Amino acid sequence: MIMATEMFGAERFGEARLDEKDRKILEVLYESGSLNFNALAERVKSEVSRATLVGRLEKLVRLGYLQKSEGKTDRRSVIIKLNPSAYILMYTVEETRSRLRTLSTELEKLKPLDAPEDELTPLLDEVSKKLSSAYSMTTSVALLLGVSAATEVFLPMLIDEYRQLAQILTQILARSPNARRSYLNSVFTQENLDRLKELSTNLEEKGHHEYAKLLELFIKQHNSR
Repeated sequence: MIMATEMFGAERFGEARLDEKDRKILEVLYESGSLNFNALAERVKSEVSRATLVGRLEKLVRLGYLQKSEGKTDRRSVIIKLNPSAYILMYTVEETRSRLRTLSTELEKLKPLDAPEDELTPLLDEVSKKLSSAYSMTTSVALLLGVSAATEVFLPMLIDEYRQLAQILTQILARSPNARRSYLNSVFTQENLDRLKELSTNLEEKGHHEYAKLLELFIKQHNSR
């Protein structure tokens, strides 16, 4: 069987923790293309000092996010740019970010105090499908580029968009009990609840008793509705 990474020519990144400084470097290089060290240092100086940047670049090269090459006109100048896999990753981040922002805009237009329940419910069902599609991109990134790409770059760079969506959606559902019930039923299908039960069991086995109990309580409350 041909793996997705072979089909797209993408390689998985090395497993390591990345932070805001690392992600800022990746974002600037995605937006600007190839840059020499001085130009990159100028673009990220508000968040990454020149001294820190040297070590960060070495780490990102080692993990497979960046590549260096000699300048065409000045061989003493080192050119830094994203590896092809890193470009795919950042492109996916930007595309998903755009979809999430569009979804937030669509949600902002909903006026549950004015809209009849029979109109609001199908709209929220459609929102649920789009949101599930966006969430599933995390799994796709993990399968294609590795868990580190999904958890250290993709999700952290989209956390603000997810937070805004959650706030808007919570406000809408709080105003409409019937729509809230319908939305939760569409999200927490029996299949999803079974997965939560499995997760609860795994957490219990690993000694995370408090987390397991919280999940069990949620499942019990949902089933009692």
